[in-house]
Amino acid sequence: MGYSTKNDLLNEFSYLDLAILSGDDTGALIDDSRINHAIDQADTIIRAYVYAKYNLDDLQFEGPMLTKLSLDIAVYNLYLYHNSDSDLPSSVIQRYTSAIKTLQEIQNGKINIDDLLNFNEPSLLIRTNNTDTRLFDSDTLSQFTG
Repeated sequence: MGYSTKNDLLNEFSYLDLAILSGDDTGALIDDSRINHAIDQADTIIRAYVYAKYNLDDLQFEGPMLTKLSLDIAVYNLYLYHNSDSDLPSSVIQRYTSAIKTLQEIQNGKINIDDLLNFNEPSLLIRTNNTDTRLFDSDTLSQFTG
C-alpha cells in the first residue's frame, strides 16, 4: 500500500478536477491506473531517499507527513501527465520542490525519520480574543499582516 491514496487526492481535488488530471478531459471518469501510477512513482522517490539514508530492508512505514510528501509528488506527477511539462501551476512546483527538499534533508540526516513518523498536526489551536492579555496590540500586528 502506498503512502497516499486516491481518496487523499479527492480530499484535495474535486472529482471533476481529478478526472481531468488523470486524463479524461470531460471530467467524467477518473483513470485509476494513472492515479495509482502517479502515487507509485511518488512512493518510489520517497523510498529511494529514505533507503539511501536508513538502508532499511523493509520500508513499511507510514505517517501523516509521509502522506503529504507522497501527495505533493503525486500531484506534480499528475500535472506533468496532463500538461506535458508546460504551464504547471507555481503552487504545484512549490509543493514538489518542498517535498524533494524534505526528502534530501532526511537523506542528509537533518530530519530524523522517527520525527516524521510521529509527526501529527495539532489537534487544537488556542486562540484568545481577549485584548488585555495580548503581547502585541492590533497596530503592531497589522504591520505584519498588511
